[in-house]
Amino acid sequence: MRNVAILLTLTMLLALILLMLGMSASFGIASQDERKSTSLEDETPLLLTHSTITDIGFSADSIYTNTTIAAGTYNGCAILENQSMVCWGDNEYGQLGDGTTTGSAVPIYVNVAANETPVEVTVGQVTACALMESGNIYCWGSGYYGKMGNGEPWNDDYVNTEMRQVLLPEGQGGQTVSISGGHICTILDNGDVYCWGRGNQGQLGYGGTSNRNIPAKVNLPGQRSAIAISTGTFMTCAITTDGMGYCWGENDEGQLGNGTTNSRRMTPAEVLFPSGYTPVSISAGDDFACALMDNRKVMCWGENNDGRLGQGPLATDDETTPVWVSMENSETAHFLDIGTKSACMILDSGETKCWGTNEEGQIGQGDTDIDYYSTPTEVNGNYDFVALSINSDTICAITSNAEGYCWGDNEAGQTGRGSIDTDEPTPGEILFTPNHLMLDDRDPDEDGILSIFDPFPRGCIPGSWFNSTLGDCQWNSPGHYTDQAELTQEIPCPIGSYQPNTGQSSCLLSPPGNYTDVEASITPTPCPAGQYQPAEGQTACLIVDLGHFSLEGSVEQTPCPKGTFQDSVGQSTCLDADPGYYVDIKGSNSQFPCPLGTYSQSSGSHSCTNADIGYHVPYSASSEQFECSLGTYSDTVGLTDCKLASPGHYTDVTGATTDFACSFGFYQPLSGQSLCLEADPGHFVSNNGATEQIECGLGFFQSQSGSDRCTPSKPGNYVNQTGASAQTPCDSGYYQNQFVSTECRAADQGHYVAETGSLLQSKCEIGSFSAQIASVGCTSATPGHFVSIEGATNQTVCSNGTFQPEYGQSSCLNAEAGHFVPESGASEQIPCHTGTYQNLVAMTSCIEADPGHHVPETGMTEQIICAAGSYQFNSGQGTCRAADPGHFVQISGLTGQNKCIEGWYQPSEGKAECLQAEPGHFASGIGSVTQTECGLGTFQEWPGASKCEDAHIDHYVDTIGSISQSPCPTGSSQPLVGQSKCVWPFGVESPAILFVSAGVIGILSLIAFLMIRRNPLKRI
Repeated sequence: MRNVAILLTLTMLLALILLMLGMSASFGIASQDERKSTSLEDETPLLLTHSTITDIGFSADSIYTNTTIAAGTYNGCAILENQSMVCWGDNEYGQLGDGTTTGSAVPIYVNVAANETPVEVTVGQVTACALMESGNIYCWGSGYYGKMGNGEPWNDDYVNTEMRQVLLPEGQGGQTVSISGGHICTILDNGDVYCWGRGNQGQLGYGGTSNRNIPAKVNLPGQRSAIAISTGTFMTCAITTDGMGYCWGENDEGQLGNGTTNSRRMTPAEVLFPSGYTPVSISAGDDFACALMDNRKVMCWGENNDGRLGQGPLATDDETTPVWVSMENSETAHFLDIGTKSACMILDSGETKCWGTNEEGQIGQGDTDIDYYSTPTEVNGNYDFVALSINSDTICAITSNAEGYCWGDNEAGQTGRGSIDTDEPTPGEILFTPNHLMLDDRDPDEDGILSIFDPFPRGCIPGSWFNSTLGDCQWNSPGHYTDQAELTQEIPCPIGSYQPNTGQSSCLLSPPGNYTDVEASITPTPCPAGQYQPAEGQTACLIVDLGHFSLEGSVEQTPCPKGTFQDSVGQSTCLDADPGYYVDIKGSNSQFPCPLGTYSQSSGSHSCTNADIGYHVPYSASSEQFECSLGTYSDTVGLTDCKLASPGHYTDVTGATTDFACSFGFYQPLSGQSLCLEADPGHFVSNNGATEQIECGLGFFQSQSGSDRCTPSKPGNYVNQTGASAQTPCDSGYYQNQFVSTECRAADQGHYVAETGSLLQSKCEIGSFSAQIASVGCTSATPGHFVSIEGATNQTVCSNGTFQPEYGQSSCLNAEAGHFVPESGASEQIPCHTGTYQNLVAMTSCIEADPGHHVPETGMTEQIICAAGSYQFNSGQGTCRAADPGHFVQISGLTGQNKCIEGWYQPSEGKAECLQAEPGHFASGIGSVTQTECGLGTFQEWPGASKCEDAHIDHYVDTIGSISQSPCPTGSSQPLVGQSKCVWPFGVESPAILFVSAGVIGILSLIAFLMIRRNPLKRI
């Protein structure tokens, strides 16, 4: 092993010496083409071997290295060390490039276009493309969607077994090329990105969705240049020279990384990387994308099915902005590439790790049972891979000794291992001929920094210089440039040029309107006002001529515009022409006076203004025009004098543009007048421009002055002379309903005219009449009469049953209810007398009240029934009779009264009922007017009694009006009824005993009385 290492070291030293000799042979020759295949650092012997390269491998889709092995969906291709190219796998569309459509499970040579040397290859689904050393790009296989890029209609260019040259912009070559299933993109020498093929989701980036069969320019923001490009299924991503990432195309899963999923983008959208981190390599897949960052960690975004974002099993959400792939803190990567649903990276420690879909074994674990790996997993086998390529479900890689390996899907022999219709879950060597694969140099300037991480990937380039103190390249400072590579000092910009930016390979000429008069200027100096400079790269400015001016930074002198002039050189402004003057040419050095009839009111006029109509200008160089005076006018422009108003005309304002015809009602016999004369009252003027007035005729008048016609006499008036200034109103009793009348008419019978000036006679109103002509009023109908029509000549008498108390009525009034009118011509109605009534109207008599009724007042409309307590046996009565004492009338409307029965009485008259005799009283007989108290020895405990009851044996009643009897006290007795006291035995006298006995008897009597009251059966 040690001998091998020594041999390898000696070989590398020999190669380095040969390289330096080659460089010395070309020293001092500046390359005009920065394409990587023809750059100075690439001008090493054509047959490179991996033993002569500083840092072997390549960076996917980067302009700094060439991809020399490419895995496609159904086939793969590689560039060999002898610069030949081989492909293997499916060949249905001629994508193996051997001139046939026969597939091969082992590599076969591609028919490379004449006089071309392939340096980079890329393979899609059924199409492959190669970048040549010349910068030309060729494609072969399926031309569907216009993928050949040669301008031919894709439906006529479906199968291509030979290479087709892509039509790149004239004078430009490609630096790298990337292909997906449907579209292809390249970065040109000038950093522009061009794409062609399928564009349905905006993946071509030109702003539309149409397919393109020739390359279309991508609209990178701010005219940026690209250093890396990668195509996905329906999307594309790029990195620009300023370290920005952009993606465009489909965005339904957030795969553009701009924080949205709402719409596709047909032009580039910025990927929202975290602040402070810059992408150095980028790769697009199927609905997701990943980037290797400047901190050597990996970020991914978009759809997260199958663990393709590499964040672990718990992370399943899609991401619309980049997220970090799960890596150990100590792990760093220098290579990244992704396929449709899986991704791989090569760590700085040498391991290759993959993640995502594993259905075909593409994660390299030796299995296909696990559908996917959600975190980076090391490929089995401890292979020293330095670069790899993924497309769809197959991966191909290059080892450090330039050997090729593939694994994953092998349906069409795309692993190049001699078999088909198998899955290959672990890497296996491709069955090449003895040649090794071509390997590129990832550190061509040998500064120990991979080109994708190196700010100077190709050594000190133009725009930088080698700083021996720092031992490294340094960007030029502003005001300096280096136009060649590997200079050891920066060059100051010469006078007439400047450079505001760092890192520039040339200086900018001072633009027109500017100058630089010192070396190393960082900005040009604008020409001062009054000077100009039409040329670029000048050290001084020119003085402005007469009749001209210039502002600061002017590229040319400007002629003074019309209306201005300049009589000095080197001026920054022009002078306005004074009022009364004008300048009608550009670049004038003087002003001109306005001629007669014209004027210039303001300064800066480029012409003089003719005096307006209504004005005149009597002298030259005038700054104003003058109004025509009263009685004059000007009807054309540019006059020096005004005209006199004609007869029948006038001008009553200054500045008149015409004379005015005297209007209707006015006239003027003279010329040059400022007003017209009014027509006198009784006269008129009926036309414009009149020179005299006319007298009004019969039937006409005019009370106003200045009238254009006479007024016909109106109805109610007349005019019986010419030249009248007023009409005469008709007298009262007369009228006139015609215009233009010379007399009035008398009012007819049944009519009247109350006022003067009436145009109509009026009919006598209803309620009035007139038997005369020329009446000034009508006679009102007298009381007892009426007039029911207009225009009546007499009145009508009221008939029986009607009356009229007022004058001037149109009808008679019916006699009201309660009244009557027995004769015609009555002026009033008669109220019905008491005892009579009338419930109808228009009656000639009243009705007598019925028996049992009465009419107490006059004019009543109904009879009144006699109330209870009263009666009436006669008809036609005004009152009812009150019931007599001892009598009653129980209901209303009776014709007689009733006597009170026994036990009842009535002391008052007009009552509807009798009163019961109270207990202790009685009323005997019928028609009693009073009740009578029970006498001594009698009592009555019940009301309504007709007699009193005698005190019982052994009882007594000693008070009148008693309601009860008292038992004899103990020791006394009463053998008789109706007695007022009891009898004591002879010789017994005991008041106390008597008192007590009486008390006891009284109590017993009360109890007995109450018991009788409670039991009605015991009543007498």
